[in-house]
Amino acid sequence: MKIAVDAYLDNNLGDDLMIKLFADHFSEHHIYIFEDNSVVRETFKNNRNIIFFDNKDYDNKIIEMDMHVTIGGSMFILDSLKNCIRFRHRIKKSRKLKKLGIPAVVIGCNMGPFYKKNIGINLAKWELKYKEFITVRDEASFDILLKNNLKTPVYLYPDIVFSKYIEKSTTKYGLGISVYRSKNKNVNNYRNYKYLSTLADHFVEATNKSVALFSFDSENENDLVAAHYIKQFSRNKSKIEIVPYLSNTEDFINEFTKSEKIVGIRFHSSVLALRLGIPLLAVYYSNKTKNLMKDLGMENYSLSLSELSTSSELLNSIENNTHFGTLNKTVKENISLSSRGHFIELEKLMNKIAGVDE
Repeated sequence: MKIAVDAYLDNNLGDDLMIKLFADHFSEHHIYIFEDNSVVRETFKNNRNIIFFDNKDYDNKIIEMDMHVTIGGSMFILDSLKNCIRFRHRIKKSRKLKKLGIPAVVIGCNMGPFYKKNIGINLAKWELKYKEFITVRDEASFDILLKNNLKTPVYLYPDIVFSKYIEKSTTKYGLGISVYRSKNKNVNNYRNYKYLSTLADHFVEATNKSVALFSFDSENENDLVAAHYIKQFSRNKSKIEIVPYLSNTEDFINEFTKSEKIVGIRFHSSVLALRLGIPLLAVYYSNKTKNLMKDLGMENYSLSLSELSTSSELLNSIENNTHFGTLNKTVKENISLSSRGHFIELEKLMNKIAGVDE
């Protein structure tokens, strides 16, 4: 089949990994992505079944597709006029796909946050009425859609990245921190950088172990800025290493696995830590990480970004694992198996389109 894929493309480890897992799972099919950015294209050069088209060719090429898949992630956010415009643009595209008779789905997403709640959920329902189904990755998103009487079928599975097989490497870093630079003007990035630098210093001076600053996004959102500020503020620069994600998916993940424990601010840093069994303190700046930890019954091992920057208790105990939690092996493996459900639902639809009995 020819499958057009839409996703968040920003040299972001989590979103890139979801696309790669999708392409690997559906390796017998051709995956088409409309994107001009050369950095993005380079990221997927080893995925032989991913073909890129220029954005200007969308109208001419989309009619050749057998299916359209949106790997959603955090696509359903309404917190600004800009995101409202994005909603309307996607609704227009969804309506066109429906008219062309091209089956379309959304997989692996979460709903919100909706700061204008009624408008946000109504726009989401408007877009989703043109889809064959949607899969979500947390119970809160599932409940929102059911309570608002969405007629499109909705399925709930753990995040797609839980399906990746990863092995833990020999420990190199006593502490890994997935750093974060917010584009929200109401977030005090400077204060957060100072706190994380102090946290790293406390850990180094208590343990004499090194700290890795993992930058999960190196394009528009650019966590590298945060990493450099944190290291610059540190008293122990020689013990702090910046690890950037620069399209090098497997190399970056391999470095991440070398962490003894993780302070995870980026959503997929928490997912990867949980998948690997690395002790995790999840820090949430939006509802997706908060909902993840709630679904797993691990709220005690999470706190908000604003709470993090004022936590003296964490500073004074960062060398031990009081605030860090893990999943037991059985739960971890069950989640990994269940997370493949996003792709299994799509396989069912593909068989239906092809006229193959299940």
